[in-house]
Amino acid sequence: MKFISTSTIIICLFISCLQKAGACTNFMAGKNATVDGSTIITYAADSHTLYGELYHWPAQDWPQGSMLE
Repeated sequence: MKFISTSTIIICLFISCLQKAGACTNFMAGKNATVDGSTIITYAADSHTLYGELYHWPAQDWPQGSMLE
């Protein structure tokens, strides 16, 4: 019976390793970890479907009061 339990655990661990990771990237640095004592926190959603995509519009001279649709 002990063999079956050990085998079952090993198989479950193996199967769990095959799952796709759904992690996001976080970088955090506290005030004691930076030279100037600043706190740095950043978060990156590694999936463009979660929060959308990044867009870039080149710098231009826009008329005063104009807005992006």
